Amino acid sequence: ESTTTPTEPTTTTTVSKETTTSTTSAPSASKKASQQTTLMVCFYKPAGNKQGEKPYQKGQSCSACPADTHCDRKQCVTNSASTLMSTVVAVILAMLAIQCFA
Repeated sequence: ESTTTPTEPTTTTTVSKETTTSTTSAPSASKKASQQTTLMVCFYKPAGNKQGEKPYQKGQSCSACPADTHCDRKQCVTNSASTLMSTVVAVILAMLAIQCFA
């Protein structure tokens, strides 16, 4: 994802953050805080973007999914209902965090 943050009225700084494809859930939410700023909050399990590591693995999508998962939109997804509930809770928390900073 890429966000643009104003540093001066005529200058912007772009900050990019790549995400890992091996996450079990990646809910995110965004809110336009002003005409110049958009806030983005994402939760990843397990945490990614470790120094010196690639944000992906080479190969065909879902070719290395664990046994208790299935392929959904080219990502490994856990088959349990508890994952769905934790994803819903994480999205709600992300929305609340955005509301606090808007």
